[in-house]
Amino acid sequence: MLNKILDLLFPENLVCHLCGNEAVVNERGICSGCEKEVRVCPELPLIPHVDGISAGLIYDELTGPCLHRFKYNNGKYLTSFFISYMKVPDKKIDVIVPVPLHKNRQRQRGYNQSELLAKKIAERENIRFDPHIIARTRDTGTQTKLSHKQREKNVKGAFSVLSNVKGLDIVLIDDVITTGSTLSECAKVLKKAGAGKVYALCACARGN
Repeated sequence: MLNKILDLLFPENLVCHLCGNEAVVNERGICSGCEKEVRVCPELPLIPHVDGISAGLIYDELTGPCLHRFKYNNGKYLTSFFISYMKVPDKKIDVIVPVPLHKNRQRQRGYNQSELLAKKIAERENIRFDPHIIARTRDTGTQTKLSHKQREKNVKGAFSVLSNVKGLDIVLIDDVITTGSTLSECAKVLKKAGAGKVYALCACARGN
C-alpha cells in the first residue's frame, strides 16, 4: 500500500524526482530549479584500502529524500537518475561489484539498491558486472546512528570473497558513503584475496 501511495505522489515521468513538483523535467528526470540547486560531489579524500573514491552527488535535504525512496520504498526507477552523476574512474577496470546486503535484509527489501546501480553502470561502460564476488556474511544492521569507530567495529569481519579476484582491478559500488567503513572493509578483504586496485563509487556522499 505504501509503495502505491508513493507511486501516486512521485510518478516516474510526471514530476521532478527531487522536489516532487509537477514540472517539465530533463533527461535526468528533474526540473530546471532542482538542476540549479543539486550539488555535484567534489573530490573525496582516500579511505583505507581504497585506491580512489568518488560520488555523484552531495547527500543533503534535496537529494536525501530521493535516495531514501530509492533505497527503502521500491524506487528502482531512480537508478538512472543517480548513475547519470556517477563517473567510473579513468583506469583499467576488470569488474564492477556492488556492496552486498545480507541475505535477510535483501529478502526483506526485495532488492539491493547498490546492485541496481552497479548493473546499469556496467552496462553503460561495457565492463563486466559480478554481484557474486563478495558476500555479507553477517547482518550488520543500520549504521545511521553509529559513530565512525562504531561503524568500523560493526562491519569488521562482515564480508567474505567468494570468487577468484587475483590481479583484478575492481570498482565497488554503493549508494551512499558516510565514513567509508563499509567500503574500506570490502576493499580490505578483496585485496587480502589477491585483488589489484580497488576503487569505490557511490551515488551520494555525506558528512559524518
